[in-house]
Amino acid sequence: ALTEQQKEIVILRTGHRWGSEYEWAHHVYRGRKVGLSEDRIARAAVPFEPSQNADDEDSALIEATDALLIKGRLDAATQERLSQFLSNEAIIDIMATVGMYTTLAFLVNTYATPVDEDVKAALAEAAG
Repeated sequence: ALTEQQKEIVILRTGHRWGSEYEWAHHVYRGRKVGLSEDRIARAAVPFEPSQNADDEDSALIEATDALLIKGRLDAATQERLSQFLSNEAIIDIMATVGMYTTLAFLVNTYATPVDEDVKAALAEAAG
């Protein structure tokens, strides 16, 4: 139920929080393909403070991802905030996405999976 852009924000945040170079690189590449701006991509790696209380969709997605990674759940306030932007099905999709990409981070980090060469080349080309 998440849009491709919403899903990429959640995946980028998860990869960033787990220090997964593989996930980060692949989803910067994919995020660009689905229309994420460089600002939105970069924002997924910026420390988030709930006290910022920004009321935009990306902040809500980042806050929810952090809550799942830190507390293992979404409290009522976070769910309420998400419900301004998302359906209940999309909120469940956030939980599933964070869980799946956490597992992937464990695997690629443990086995030092290198970033695919075509992704490296595309990112280098985009960097100029």
